[in-house]
Amino acid sequence: MNIQDIIIAIIAILFSYSLIPTIIKIIKNSYLSNTLSWQTVIITTIGLFIMAFSMLNLGLLFSFITNLITAICWLIVLILKIKYWYSNER
Repeated sequence: MNIQDIIIAIIAILFSYSLIPTIIKIIKNSYLSNTLSWQTVIITTIGLFIMAFSMLNLGLLFSFITNLITAICWLIVLILKIKYWYSNER
């Protein structure tokens, strides 16, 4: 594990940590406001998965794991956005 792996991993952990209250609020209120656009959620989710696997390709295992966790958090937000969008359309 090198210094770049540690720095990238710490940043990814902070990103995940900052997203957890948002996920909890969405689940608790059963509502997702329009503050998160489709573009934001989809591009961020895809981009983080690509970054995670890029870290794996570079041999940065800790960064891969933490970026994967962050990508999964964003995937949860995307799934909740789809769920509440469908429930509001009906």
